[in-house]
Amino acid sequence: MKEYTEPGTYELRGSVAGGTKTWTPANFAGFFYDIDANIGSEELVANPIVSTRTIREGDLVYKTSIQQKEYTANFHDDISYPIIGLFGEKYVALDDNSVDKLVKLLVDNDDEYTLRTGSTLELPNGYGLTVKQIDVEGEKVWMELSKDREFVEDEVINVADDSATWTYNTVVDDTDGVDVFKVLVYGVSADSEGSLITVGGLYLIDYQNILSIESGDEFGTLQVDTASGDTINMQSTGTIILGAGEIVDIARGMSFKVSDSDTLRYYPFIEGKIEETVPNIAPEANIISISPNPATEGESVLFEGSGNDMDGKVVKYTWTSNIDGQLNNSAIFSTSYLTPGKHIIYFRVQDDDGVWADSVSTNLTIIESVSNQKPSARIVSISPNPAQEDDTVYFAGTGSDNDGHIKGYNWTSSIDGYLKNSSSMNVSTLSVGNHTIYFSVKDEEGAWSEPDTAYLRILEDSTPTDSTPEAIIVSILPNPAIEGKCIKFKGIGSDTDGEVIGYKWRSSIDGHITTLDNFSTAGLSAGTHTIYFKVQDDDGLWSDEISANLTILNSTSYQKPSATIVSISPNPATEGECVSFEGTCNDIDGEVIDYNWRSSIDGNITTLANFSTAGLSVGTHTIYFKVQDDDGLWSDEAVKTLTIKTKTSTAKASSSGGGGGSGATTGEKYENILLKEVQSIFINADSHIEYKFKEDENAITSIQFDSLKNSGKIQTVVEVLKGRSSFAKIAAPGNVYQQMNIWVGKAGFVSPENVNNLSIGFRVERSWLEDNDIEADNIKMYRYSDDSWNSLTTAVAGEDDEYVYFESQTTGFSPFAIITETDLTDNSNVVRSKSISEEDTKADIDLEKSEKATTEKSNLSSILLVLVGALVASIGAYLAYRELR
Repeated sequence: MKEYTEPGTYELRGSVAGGTKTWTPANFAGFFYDIDANIGSEELVANPIVSTRTIREGDLVYKTSIQQKEYTANFHDDISYPIIGLFGEKYVALDDNSVDKLVKLLVDNDDEYTLRTGSTLELPNGYGLTVKQIDVEGEKVWMELSKDREFVEDEVINVADDSATWTYNTVVDDTDGVDVFKVLVYGVSADSEGSLITVGGLYLIDYQNILSIESGDEFGTLQVDTASGDTINMQSTGTIILGAGEIVDIARGMSFKVSDSDTLRYYPFIEGKIEETVPNIAPEANIISISPNPATEGESVLFEGSGNDMDGKVVKYTWTSNIDGQLNNSAIFSTSYLTPGKHIIYFRVQDDDGVWADSVSTNLTIIESVSNQKPSARIVSISPNPAQEDDTVYFAGTGSDNDGHIKGYNWTSSIDGYLKNSSSMNVSTLSVGNHTIYFSVKDEEGAWSEPDTAYLRILEDSTPTDSTPEAIIVSILPNPAIEGKCIKFKGIGSDTDGEVIGYKWRSSIDGHITTLDNFSTAGLSAGTHTIYFKVQDDDGLWSDEISANLTILNSTSYQKPSATIVSISPNPATEGECVSFEGTCNDIDGEVIDYNWRSSIDGNITTLANFSTAGLSVGTHTIYFKVQDDDGLWSDEAVKTLTIKTKTSTAKASSSGGGGGSGATTGEKYENILLKEVQSIFINADSHIEYKFKEDENAITSIQFDSLKNSGKIQTVVEVLKGRSSFAKIAAPGNVYQQMNIWVGKAGFVSPENVNNLSIGFRVERSWLEDNDIEADNIKMYRYSDDSWNSLTTAVAGEDDEYVYFESQTTGFSPFAIITETDLTDNSNVVRSKSISEEDTKADIDLEKSEKATTEKSNLSSILLVLVGALVASIGAYLAYRELR
């Protein structure tokens, strides 16, 4: 086989024919052929009439079929994919056994690439793979796949096992779970210029451009005869004349070349083009200035760099420090968050061919601040925003100073200039336009803070008022976390009259963090952070800033607690038999505040240190026990095996004091529980809490409230019941859709001091509403308390093809029922829209008390049985004695 390397256009030809001929990859270099895997799938058969130099309709036949090809790189568990050649080009079938939908294969290699934080590996058809962040200590890398610089998907990849594969699969044209991208990543490392990773293999298909194949489709002179199973068959649709000296097009870049002679001689060919490649000249980086140098800790330092590329342009920049790692990706930037010490600052640039310049470096000294520290300023509120011209706008700000106190304030506007020098003010003379408001504070040493900024829009009287967007912190996990470990942040925003286009996260300790909505980082300092989050809409308005607490524990100052399983008895036990669990723990630098027992079969069991249950499933359980200390650290799990045997037909049934399932016993009858779903959340002060439930048989979708205190991990249990709750003395009114018990935390947790704004989300099947001829407005949730069923305020929250969704407001948790009020005839046990007081909240059913009461009731029943048995035996003995006499 001849190999071409020089630039130019070449014929990839098949062997010469003088009559009927069959071409395959063995004698036609234009067909797809993988030499390493020995795979080729295409065949072309020509049957001309030599005397007339014609190929009649149907006498030129093309066939290709799917072959299984192993991935070039070792992507761990994935072995092969369905490849097919089509007129010499490589395609991948969306289905292993069907040729009706094909996409182009773009990359399948085991080439090695070394990438640093911020660098992008350019891939064909506008795709790119970017390293967003590298956590060397945690051995993780955050990577992003993009198309034409637009986000496609991202993933945090754990490479603790030396290598790992990230597979992105998605729905492609109604085909589920199509693997469209794979990357093999080797271990992370670091050098003097920062962190880096090695990519050891790639696979990518052009899944956004689908080629559908159907019978009757035409490709040049060929028409698809059949496209079924794993094979495509095509035939010529008309007469083809092989004229002397002519080039005859067949299909999609494939042609016949006919010799210029009276004797018929011809061959198929495809043109291949090798572009002339001009060696790329690497760009050059230049550090223009870093000022001031040296600088004092906390002082703003300005970095300015430039790049030059002789055969293109510079498209990326990166600054790193040997102390603080990645600093910025701009040519010019400033920061006041550099660690004291002697920094080596590295600067690189990347050209439009993806080539990075050699790093240039210089020294920067940051002197530890032992004198006055700058204060910090925060804008608390600007209201209303937006406002109409001549409206009175209220401004409020606050400041803090770690080594002194606040003595002065300053408000300015980007349009109107100086406004006032107090912490709060009212202004009604603001000009129409979009203002950037700056607020600064001054300490007793005369040092001014960096200004905090907010946006304010002043509208003409005739201009409609735009609403401000709303920001929500969805999660910060884990919390607390160990210094240097990766933490995931997730936030969302909403805008009723537009869309959210900007995000800002900042920390009370580390300052500005990022402008992404969702991100991960391992670079936060140890301490108790107040994390602030806000969003910006397409009118330029920023939401109010919301906050949540995050604790970062010093990795060297805290020790994990230890957990020990003392006993599990009896072991083995019989199904339904009560099993007692006892655990102990120790924390040498604090105290244990939380417990967790779980089973390899039943999942989470309880959060008590010691407990008993009769609700475990049959089988050999691995029981895990761990504890959490007051620093938020969890111990390693202690492990023991427990065997639960099936009851035989002759065995006596054992009694238990509460319901089973995967959570702690609650006192509900075991046989009345259809399903138990348990969720736990670590609760911080001033946070919106939402427990989400997903089991199909559970009508409850969410439980939400606002937390007022730090409460640690709080468990919520939903028991879906087969009938009326054991705690309800009377049946629920109306036509019942579903009944359940809901428990949140331990006794006393649900109180006005701890939580407010309680709500329950639930869903009802549309088919049930239609079968029972019920309107959604007639669905209500009832709560059982004070020996009666109480109607809760209920509203429709949304709907889809399968469910109608509702939300109800409540002031406590106990038994609940979802009913329709259309069938209510007896309202004697119903209280409508009752306002439940603090005393009623405190009357929520105490899980521990209910369990104890159930146990005591069981013990009393046993004593009565023994007394009755003794009495019967005494009477029998006396009668026998009289008969003997």
